[in-house]
Amino acid sequence: MQEITTNTQFFYFSKEGMRETARVQSGETVLIYTKDCYDNLLVNESLRHSDLKGREPVANPTSGPIFVEGAHPGDTLKVEILSIKLNDHATMRLTPGHGSLGKAVTEECVRIFPINENNTVDFNGMTLPLHPMIGVIGVAPKEGCIDTDTPGDHGGNMDDHDICAGTTIYFPVSVEGAMFGLGDVHALMGDGEVAICGLETEASVTVRLSVISGKQETLPVTEKDGRFAVVASAETLDAAAERARYEMLHFLKKRLPYSYNDLIMLLSLIGNLSVCQVVDPLQTVRFTLSEKIAFLQF
Repeated sequence: MQEITTNTQFFYFSKEGMRETARVQSGETVLIYTKDCYDNLLVNESLRHSDLKGREPVANPTSGPIFVEGAHPGDTLKVEILSIKLNDHATMRLTPGHGSLGKAVTEECVRIFPINENNTVDFNGMTLPLHPMIGVIGVAPKEGCIDTDTPGDHGGNMDDHDICAGTTIYFPVSVEGAMFGLGDVHALMGDGEVAICGLETEASVTVRLSVISGKQETLPVTEKDGRFAVVASAETLDAAAERARYEMLHFLKKRLPYSYNDLIMLLSLIGNLSVCQVVDPLQTVRFTLSEKIAFLQF
């Protein structure tokens, strides 16, 4: 099994200019080590912005990119998340004016939380169970250059807490080799990520990368326990929600022998529209089927 270390970091998903750090065969399993979103620079709670002058973290260092043999434009990259192993601590930082509650932040604050052996953290007398998930995960986009702080049709900084161990993600391939990478692992994060951070931590993530030839959706699609979701990002939540609804409708229409009217009724019964994050340059929602539909496959 190949290993991707934190010596191979990038900060932009790009149609051109991404240089592979590894090359794998379709179906190969890869172990990927990641830094936290602060580039591992917040080492104690006394640190403030002025202390980091000249070495301010670049948001979301991402490990990779990985070239997948046999992946061509028009294909799909299937990413199975097999495991997420966390570091022994996680970090959060608040800065006045940043995040969806930034107006209420009175002063800069750094907190470091030890991760307990029973997969919990202690927060002001409360014990919180962890839910490790991946914030940044994706492939090279169809057009242009997109920083790892921004989500899009290629994936990127979606901050979807359902992207966790046991989840499979399907990404549209737009360039040769797909150019896959991931980073920004969270030990815990609620829908919305309202503070502009979760429990940010280093991690090691094991994934299996496989090519599905000649089939593709427009947006990232996730699958967990046989239940599918579509993840959409846009400038507003309303626009992202509309994209997610229609993409799920079209996804099902390709696969089920139902009329549009029947599918719309079905989505109103078992479709859940949820917010992933409201703090990135684009905002992200997911539209999830709450039930497993027999014989429904990507």
